[in-house]
Amino acid sequence: MLGEPFDDPVAPGSVRCVACAHRCVLRPSRVGICGVRQNRGGWLYTLVYGEVVAAKAEPIEKKPFFHFMPGSYAYSIGTQGCNFHCAFCQNWEMSQAHREGLVPESRHFTPEAVVEQAVAAGARSIAYTYVEPTVSSSLPWTPCPGARRRAAQRLRDERLRDVRGDRACRAGSRCREH
Repeated sequence: MLGEPFDDPVAPGSVRCVACAHRCVLRPSRVGICGVRQNRGGWLYTLVYGEVVAAKAEPIEKKPFFHFMPGSYAYSIGTQGCNFHCAFCQNWEMSQAHREGLVPESRHFTPEAVVEQAVAAGARSIAYTYVEPTVSSSLPWTPCPGARRRAAQRLRDERLRDVRGDRACRAGSRCREH
């Protein structure tokens, strides 16, 4: 749960967001410092779930996990908004758009579409990047089961590779042993 009721005698129905360290107290209809969480009727809503501003496959070496699966690609996606206000931000068009009253162009991705796009791009991992990750913290968890199933299937296919025919054997079928 990313929000909890907050007993504010001045503004009943306020919610405290606990997604990041700012712990914003949002009065009804107000948006947090990140620009992506809003109090609607005493419930905290995300305004960017599935709204991807940037998506592309990048070498894993660009990520902090460069030592994890070296030579592979990560499918990087990012939403708008950020709870930091770094003067040197290279992604300010995404992260600070809400402060400028701008709405960057986005595409709606379902969790399944994120996984499908990552697989189609040949990526071995999915990175939620470009802005501070707690902004889109609800999105990364939903594709996990689908991504895990696809990764397991890919590993099975790689292990069951028929050396002579260079084709993947179906699970449960017998491949020629060499």
